[in-house]
Amino acid sequence: MTTFYLTLPVLPAATEAKKMKPAPTHAPMTAFNKGRILFAEDHPGILQMISGFLRDQGYLVTAVGNGSQAYERLHDNDYDVVILDINMPVMDGVEAVKAIRERNQHSYILMISGDAEPSAVREDMRLGANAFLAKPFTLENLQEHIAEIDFDMCEWRKKMSARIEARKNCADRPLPNRIADFIHECLA
Repeated sequence: MTTFYLTLPVLPAATEAKKMKPAPTHAPMTAFNKGRILFAEDHPGILQMISGFLRDQGYLVTAVGNGSQAYERLHDNDYDVVILDINMPVMDGVEAVKAIRERNQHSYILMISGDAEPSAVREDMRLGANAFLAKPFTLENLQEHIAEIDFDMCEWRKKMSARIEARKNCADRPLPNRIADFIHECLA
């Protein structure tokens, strides 16, 4: 049998109560300032650890198990950042980047992998990935990389993509009207 001893200091209740801060009744609402991240990883332990870490950092995170699920989530939702493992079942990172960029030009795409061939990394970058992070990486490395992303620029790209799509739909309008609309949108 093992015996443990624990010593705890005892302070007068009135003095201690003045020093203690009240416990928060809800989580801080920093997530609204950080951005939305879609994370696709086929290894459940890595998926859970990294998505939990990013949530703790204040990001709104959607976690999925392969590139096909990521592509489907992008159909119904909008994300500032997409983090994709290169080697996944169903749809790998290379296929996912290609499919995502056909539909979404504004999200920042970060590729991750521990055993990616240099040719696969080059192909991802050619198809539209913004950056690559080699596994193993620390959570601090990931945090530093994401902190460098300009989320305001992601939002600006999203707005510009929407404006371009809107313009495609009104190509039959007279050119002077389209120019006036464009100037108005840029100044808004």
